[in-house]
Amino acid sequence: MAGRAILPIAAPKQGHDKSYFKSVDVKSSKTQHLIVLRNTKNLKPRELVALNIRRLRAQQGISQEELADRARLHRTYIGSIERSERNVSIDNIAKLADALGVKIIELFTEPTT
Repeated sequence: MAGRAILPIAAPKQGHDKSYFKSVDVKSSKTQHLIVLRNTKNLKPRELVALNIRRLRAQQGISQEELADRARLHRTYIGSIERSERNVSIDNIAKLADALGVKIIELFTEPTT
């Protein structure tokens, strides 16, 4: 059976405006995580940065571990940033933007798609 299946990873938490899904290539069993946005207008800055880091990392097809290596940060720290559990310093935001190959402002900009 070839094709792609979209499977929910987790339902949004109450008050959150994003759902997480994974896209599975049925033929090769490769998995990509997708973030489906419903409304980004009410996101806190920390949530917006987390969303953009996860989105950009997924678009580039790199793992949290790879991003951590590029940014010279710990892999568990990347996970906690992407879950909006950390108040990230501007120094680490600059490291992450550089590791992702984007300008810092892109981490604070609401995605258009």
